[in-house]
Formats: sequence, structure tokens, C-alpha cells
Amino acid sequence: MSELTLNYGGKTITFQKSPTTYAIKKKKQDVTSATRGLEATEGKVMGDFTLIEVPASRSTSNDLESSLDEARKDSNVSVGTHVFYFGESNVPLIPDGTLYVVFSANAEKTTILSLFRKYHLNIIEKISDNEYWVQITQKSTNPLKTAALLQNEPTIQIAEPDFFRNLVEYAFQPPTDSLFRDQWHLENEGPSRYYYVGGTGGGVFSPSKFTQGADAKIVATWKHLHSINKPPLGDKEIVVAVIDSGFDIDHPDLYGDGTKVVAPYNFIDNSTNPRPLKTENLSVWHQVNERDEAHGTACAGVAVGATNNRTGTVGACPNARLMPIKAIHTVNEKEVIKWFNHAANNGADIISCSWGLGEGSEIGSSLKNKLQEITTKGRNGKGCIICFAAGNTDPSRTAKVSGLAADPHVICVTASTSGDKVATYSFQGKEVSIAASSSGEASITTCSVGYNYTWRPQSIFMDNGNPYTASFGGTSSACPLVAGICGLILTANKGLTAKRVKDILQKTADKIQDTVNDPNGYINGHSIRFGYGRVNALKAVQMAEKEKPKDAPIPIPNPMPEEGDFKMATVIGIRENGSLNVRWEPKSASSDTISRTLKKGNRVKVMLPKKGNWYQLAPEYVYGKYLKVESGIDEHNLDPKDYLFELPQEGRPDLNSIQLPEVWYPDIKDYWHHCTNERTSESLDHITTLVIHATVGASSSGAISVMKREENPASFHWLVPAEEEYGHEELVWACASEKKRAWHVQNKATHPQVNDGKGLLNDVSLGVEIVNLQDDVDSFSDWQLRITAQIARYCWAKYPNLKHIVSHAALDPSRRTDPGIKFPWEKFITLVLTGEVVTTRGGLIDLPSEENIRKRVPSAKDIEVDESTFKGTCWDHEHNEQ
Repeated sequence: MSELTLNYGGKTITFQKSPTTYAIKKKKQDVTSATRGLEATEGKVMGDFTLIEVPASRSTSNDLESSLDEARKDSNVSVGTHVFYFGESNVPLIPDGTLYVVFSANAEKTTILSLFRKYHLNIIEKISDNEYWVQITQKSTNPLKTAALLQNEPTIQIAEPDFFRNLVEYAFQPPTDSLFRDQWHLENEGPSRYYYVGGTGGGVFSPSKFTQGADAKIVATWKHLHSINKPPLGDKEIVVAVIDSGFDIDHPDLYGDGTKVVAPYNFIDNSTNPRPLKTENLSVWHQVNERDEAHGTACAGVAVGATNNRTGTVGACPNARLMPIKAIHTVNEKEVIKWFNHAANNGADIISCSWGLGEGSEIGSSLKNKLQEITTKGRNGKGCIICFAAGNTDPSRTAKVSGLAADPHVICVTASTSGDKVATYSFQGKEVSIAASSSGEASITTCSVGYNYTWRPQSIFMDNGNPYTASFGGTSSACPLVAGICGLILTANKGLTAKRVKDILQKTADKIQDTVNDPNGYINGHSIRFGYGRVNALKAVQMAEKEKPKDAPIPIPNPMPEEGDFKMATVIGIRENGSLNVRWEPKSASSDTISRTLKKGNRVKVMLPKKGNWYQLAPEYVYGKYLKVESGIDEHNLDPKDYLFELPQEGRPDLNSIQLPEVWYPDIKDYWHHCTNERTSESLDHITTLVIHATVGASSSGAISVMKREENPASFHWLVPAEEEYGHEELVWACASEKKRAWHVQNKATHPQVNDGKGLLNDVSLGVEIVNLQDDVDSFSDWQLRITAQIARYCWAKYPNLKHIVSHAALDPSRRTDPGIKFPWEKFITLVLTGEVVTTRGGLIDLPSEENIRKRVPSAKDIEVDESTFKGTCWDHEHNEQ
């Protein structure tokens, strides 16, 4: 067997060539030469390659080589290659023709280019000045030999081939806890399975009470986290605080491995013992009135009950730690604030509260301010996530959410049932954020306290000598279920803010229906019964993992220097040492430097302290003698009518350096004849303006529908898909030729700073449409922002007189607000100026074929859209106006 030894991943690896297998990439399916003559057969498919298996009896070196050579000559084979293995490994490796190459820091650019020419390599991506992805050509040797030759070059530090390989999936092992399969709220498989819940002493429920999929998708979420190499049952560093009555922290489901419980506290007797009181220790009044000492244990079990301890139940986020805070009694707001302070100050990421102040209650400013502080400044500046139960009442009457649960900074949780119906006992209202599976048809099984405690109204049974209940429920159970799901979301992405976690939960919820108990249904996406829908942990985690975490701010040292006056400034240049040249406003010749890598075009405020230096503290501060820089504008307080930016003449990028991964939207050219015009002058010199729009809708197909309307059609040049659509992070849709005049702005619209205040803006402009709901829960993704900036740089490079980048709202403020206050205009400007935009490895060659696009995206002709959805939100135009 042929061998080749390379430095790979910091180790010396021997690659062995397979004597029985090679691989081909087909142009068409009917390739016969690859298997001709040696009784070879097609094996499994790996990426774009098909493995060709040669019988061992016919697999001499010469036979294999001649068969591979014959396959390469076939007109329907684009690539033929040997297959390799790592030493004794049985994982096949197919070289894809690319190499990762890193030069020494002092390598000259001429040396780099000379070596690429020497080995006939094409650059497909420049990562930095000395780091590249390159592609072999027909004149090159095979990728492994080329890598070996490059590794002998003195100026090269790394040269490694890239391979296609199949990932090996290690199957997720579900929990082994004895009652896990009775917990339908984690995975509801419908009536075929759930006839009896809770084991001995548990509840018996009719099969009709269960609807498949009426659950929180917890088991599916665990499997997904496992597939992306995250702790499937939650990160052990995540802490969920439960504020409630007593906690049996000796129960196996709360004790866990002995490290599960952190910072316990009892605010009733000011101790660190949160355990429930036993019956003999209760006063006569409390015994008569059945003081509930079991509620906290049950809630904690639903949220973070430990797993694989040979007994009982499992929480939604079993690996998370528990901070039990025993605190439910008669208090004032000052006392309640102490509970939240204890949670936040001791490292709680999530706080679960299955209690409230009573129906119709209101909270004072002190508690409102504390909730805002905890949810925005806790968790090292990202905010603690606070979940509140909406409340329970007699199903025969209506109760509205109020008090703590109604505060806009918390997640207000109501309940849905095992049949995806309204839990009629739940409070309702516009403040409800989300619904979660709980009692109403079948109850919840979780851990409880023993017979020597009082409880209300739970009945208990024993499992392996430990107490459990199958009659828990209400919003008391729904709330900790959502708290546990928040732990899974943070497992996927710890960098999310509390506000963003709430947004994600609401945006990914399933819109379940109950026409009997929720006759009005969803109005603008919200139901007073279900909030934004029944929580879907899987969708929430999948959305969370895609977002880039934001760095937490570094604490500000104390004391700070005494502050002086602010001055507005614009970054006008970056010096070779990385410092910045700042121009004061109003414009003058005076300037100074600050040692921070901001970008050209940033608007900043510069402060001159009266004494001392400012030190580097957080993103809004810089180190520099007598200088402090912070963001000059709160982007989310900007009015979209002010979204206007004039491109400078200097700094225009090279068109050849910009990759624009655009693909025509399927069948879109069929609609050009009635939704575009010819421009009145030569477009290359005549284009002066790029207009940014956003579709008030959730899909590219919805946006495209305005181009196929018979009456008042509209059009635009590019369309940027939304997060959950095909194409997001891959491509932008081309929707009209740049040579065509698209109807995306009212021709009568004007702006004094655009096109010298003249009308006919469609004739001198290009339009970018971004798919976004434009509501409080749908933020523009980072990729949408960057790819839109890349389109802007492409236009800036291509059109010599392009000067204005402007929002539609600036041109037509009476009719539109897009792209809305959610669009980070200042950051967008910075990306346009600096070129920090999207890079795609291999450019368009990595994009799917048009044939495959048509398989995945419906034809515009076949999309049925409710046109009333878009009335009043599209663009006026005049068909014949030139």
C-alpha cells in the first residue's frame, strides 16, 4: 500500500492509499467507465463524490491505477481521485483539491505569489496576509504530494490538504431514569403510548387526552445538542435559581452528584437550609391550613431534576445547577428585592418564579426597577432571565395577568395541555409571552416530598424508595419547564442577552390553536391564551446556536477620572500602528489619536477627563491619554427617516476583490416585462443611489409576490433571505437586472440630499430588499447586515457616480418606516466603509446548482400569497414614466 507522511494538525501523520477504492465526481448519473473491466461497483456517496469499490482479487496497484485513469477520461466524470486513510483508521478521506497554507509572518507578498505560481495553485480565499485557501489545478500534482512539496519550502509554516469525510454520529443515549417515559411534557408520542402516568400511585389518563407532539420538544432538543457537540442535557455551569417554598435538597433528583445545589438560602429564617419543614415543626394554624412545603421541590424537579440516578424523573435541563431560595411568605417589596439580589449576586443565569402577588395586583417602582436591573445588568451584563408563572384560577372564570408576571422584562408563562389545548385555569392577557405543557388533561410527573411533610394538593407515590407525584401542574409547572429550556438555549449560546432569549422563545413558538377556549386566536402573532405560541425548545436552540455571542463588558475600575466635556468626532483614518485619526466636529484641522481599532467612518463622542487617563474597560471605552470614546448614537433610537449616508470619493474598493454570491430567483425573469422599465440613460454612469428596504413579512416568496401581481406590481434588484429560509448565509437572490429600472420607490418621492432633490428616483437607483418581520422579536441577523453591506460595496465599486446609501423611509416617510429601527444603520455604515463583509470559500462554485435551487425553492408562479397582506406596504410606481 502506498504511503505518504505529512505534518497535519501539528502531528506527523502517515496517509495510506486505499488498494480497493477510489472516488469520482460525476457530471451526470450514467457513468459507466468508472466500473468497467474490473467488476467494480459503486459504493456510498460522500459529498459530491461516489466511492468505486474494486474486488480485492482484482485490486493490484496497476489495475486500480488503470481503472482510475479510464474513469478520468470519461466525459461525464469531472474528478477522479484516490481514497486515503489515517494509518489504521477505517474512515475514508477524499481529497477535495484544496489546501490550507500559512506562510511565516515575514514572508514577502512576491514570494507568496511566486510559490503559488510554481505549484500551479489558485487562491480561492485570502484569510489574512499570510493565510490562504488554495486550489490545485490540472498542472499541479495531487493534493497530498503538493502539500508535501510545500512543507519543504522555508517560508511556509503549514500546508495541509482538505478532505471530504463522513462524520460519525454517536447515538444520543436517552436518560435511564425509571419514570422518564411517563413525562409526556418532554416528549408526547400520543395515545398509542400514554395510558398510565406516574407508576404506582400515579394517575390514570384516557388515551384521548394525548396528542402526539403536544410537548416542549425536550428530547428532540437533547438529541440536537448532542449532534452539535454541546452537552445534550445542559451545561453544568448554568445555574437556575428557583424561588419558592421548601426544597428537599436530599432528594436524589435535586442532590444529583453532590455538586448540583449552589448558594442555597432560606429567607424565612435567614439560614442556608432551604429544606421543607416537617409536619411536627409546623404551627397548629399551618397544619390546619396545609402550608405547602412541597411546591418548591416539584418546581425544581421540572426545571433541573438530575438524570441517570436510577430513580424517578428528569428535568428539562438536568445537568444545570440548582440555586434553591426558600422565600414564599408574607413580605413587602423590599424583601422580594432581597430574593432577586441573592440570585443575581450568586451567579444565577435563570430565575424561575411559580408564584405571584395575587389577581389584579400591581407592583411599585422599586420592584419594577429591580426587575429591569436584574434582567439587563445581571449575568455579567447580559441580564438574568426571569420566568414567571402567569397564575392559576377557577376555570369557570376569567383572570388577567398582573403584577410581577405582567412586567415587560420577564417571561410570562401560561399553560397548554397534553392535547395542545388551552389550560382553562391559566390567567390570560396581552402580557403572556409563551405557553408550556402542563396539566389540564393529563398532569405532570415530577419529584416531591415524603409523608413526613405537608403538601397541597399533590398525592405522592414511591419509586425506589423516593417520593414522586403524578398530579403536579398549573402554570407552576409550565414556568420551570420554560426556565429549564432557557438553560438549554444558553447551553447552545452563552452569549445571548436575557432580552434575546425571550425574543427567541417567542419567535420560535408553535402557533397551536384552540378555537373553543381561544376564539380570537392570534392577533398580530399573539394570543392572550398562548402568548406567541407553545414553546418549542428545539427551534429555540437551533436559532440560538446560529447567533454570534456578544462579549460581556469588562467592569469599570473605581474610582474613575473626573469627566470633562464631550466632543463629537468622526474617524477619518487608521494609522499603520493601529491607532486612529479623529476629526472633531464641527470640522477643523485639530485631531488626535486613540489606541483602539475602530473603523473609518465611525461616529464617536470623545471625552477629555480633567485629570488622569482613561483605561480600556469595555467596547465603549478606549485607552489613550485624556481620551474616552463611546458610541455617539444609540442605533435603536434612530429614526429610519434619518438613515442616509454619503459615500466618500476616497476608499472606493476594487470590484475584482468583491465576491457577491447571487443567484437568480427561480422563474423571476418571467415577470420583468411588467414590473421593470428600461433606464432613460446609460446605467453605469447614471446610478447615484442605493436604497435599502425591508419586506414586512416572513419569506422571500412573499416579497417576490409583489413582482407577479397584475395590478400595481413592484420590483427590486436584490433580495436577502431571512434566517429560517433557504439561502440564508449562502446567497442573495437576484430579482431584476441592474440595467433595468426597478419599481421600488415612488417616482415622485424626493429628498434634498439625494440626486440634488430631483424625483424619478427609480431611474437613478438600485434597490435591496431584506426579508424581516419588522416587529419587536425579529432582529436583522448579522449575516443579513454583512451581506447587505457587501452588496453596497459591490455597487460602490461598480458605479463611478454612486454617492448615496439611503433607507426607503428617508425617501418616503409618509408611507414607510423600513428598514425600521431594528436595522443597525451605524454598524452597517461601518461595514460598508471598512470592507468587513462576507467571505465565501470558493465563491459561486460552492453555491448549489440552479437545478437544485428549483428543487428547494417553489416557482414564483406556484406561490399563492394573500395579496391583502402586502397592500399598503408596497411601492407606488408609474408604468410609463421614463
